[in-house]
Amino acid sequence: HHSEAIGRSLTDVFPLVDETTRRSIDLFDFQDDGAGGSSKRAFVGLLMPASGNPVPVEATMTSIVDGKGKMYGMVLIFRDVSRQRETMQEIRRQANRAEALVHVAAQLNSQLELKTVLNTICESTNQAIQASATAVVLQSDQQEFFRERAMVSLNPTTWKAYPGAWLEIPKQIFESLLSRQQPVAIIQDVRNHPALPYFKLFKKFGIETLAIAGLFRGSQLLGALISVFTRQPKTLAEDEVMLLRGLADQASSAIQNAELFEQVRAGRERQRKLAKSLVDIQEAERRHIARELHDHLGQLLTGLQFMLENTKNEATGTQRSNLEEIQKAVSDVIGQVREMSLNLRPSMLDDMGLLPTLHWHIDRYTRQTGIQVNFQGGKFRERFPAEIETAAYRIIQEALTNVARYAQVKEVFVGLVEQDDALWVEVLDKGRGFDPSVDLDRPTSGLGGMRERASLVGGYLTVRTFINQGTQILAALPLTEKPLERRKYDRTRPAGR
Repeated sequence: HHSEAIGRSLTDVFPLVDETTRRSIDLFDFQDDGAGGSSKRAFVGLLMPASGNPVPVEATMTSIVDGKGKMYGMVLIFRDVSRQRETMQEIRRQANRAEALVHVAAQLNSQLELKTVLNTICESTNQAIQASATAVVLQSDQQEFFRERAMVSLNPTTWKAYPGAWLEIPKQIFESLLSRQQPVAIIQDVRNHPALPYFKLFKKFGIETLAIAGLFRGSQLLGALISVFTRQPKTLAEDEVMLLRGLADQASSAIQNAELFEQVRAGRERQRKLAKSLVDIQEAERRHIARELHDHLGQLLTGLQFMLENTKNEATGTQRSNLEEIQKAVSDVIGQVREMSLNLRPSMLDDMGLLPTLHWHIDRYTRQTGIQVNFQGGKFRERFPAEIETAAYRIIQEALTNVARYAQVKEVFVGLVEQDDALWVEVLDKGRGFDPSVDLDRPTSGLGGMRERASLVGGYLTVRTFINQGTQILAALPLTEKPLERRKYDRTRPAGR
């Protein structure tokens, strides 16, 4: 009461201490001791009431002075800043939470592989709330169970014997704990819940607290983010619970995006396998037709030629002359059938391999077009897989055909080399070139077919061209089962030089 304060010392009425040192503050130390000084001073401290908790205050002391600067007294004002500090702390917590969520979102948005996304979610959650380990469980093919899909521990040695604890957990357990309105459940002391699945495992690894956040698509529960804390029960602050909820929301979106990507990739893989099977069927048909032309039709025409020869030897005059013309026509047909057979599928590609077939094709190409081919191919220890040999041959065949049609050159380079678990193919001319924005997708250019050939075997093909400077076709075909990654430095790597 104010009457109780009269006549008492100021420090008794307003006991202030320094927040850091907890030493008593003498208010008179803040007085101005000379004329002309500032008449107003401000400072902060803790007001220590006779009962209750200390109150953080901001104190303002204003001196009462006359016209000559002589001080007669002072006015002391205290303002409780507890609410202000709580507000600032909440702002900082929200800012830290938002920063953490933005960081996690950036990490997740840069990844589309489901396994990588799930591991990133676990790692980010461990770091954000200092969990001992975090697992992601998702709905299995059996709709009534959730199955573990990823688990990351801050101390892997502790979990060396971890058998994959979250193999299958009934979905109804999560539905009893979580809802869209209450998406986070905290089991502070696991020891009080012996009915929980894998309770003995929790005891074995010293797991004391579980934090479970639901992963939702709309109102549908798709899975859960499960964080565990060891050694002693953990009390999660409100901001940690909110952060876990935000992480779960980010995880839900990232998992859905990754699953969509997996579906797209699976669809593309099915499409690739279908296209590959169509190409295989096409090659098989070409091989069959080529053999039929060479063996069956070729033999018939050759037999006809012998019959004409026998008949011509018995004929005279005009009849003999007519038979000679027929023989010539039949010889032309035989030559055309042979060319058709070779163009469809040279049998030596299957019998002798890529290099001998390329040497034969290049010699034949030069005879037909007059274009010299500078071929550089290494000595390979063994034959390549059949699909790689076929792809390389078809790419070179189509590229050389384009050179003859459009480049207007007398020489072309063809390179073939084995490097970095890949067969590199290059066809380079210094001819007319073309506008890639117009001609790359032109159906008659054959470039789309070459790219598809490379892609179907897990490789890739690039085209670099400039008007009146030339064109480079560069293909990389994998010699292992793993598809090649398209790297920037690969795009201009020459194959044979």
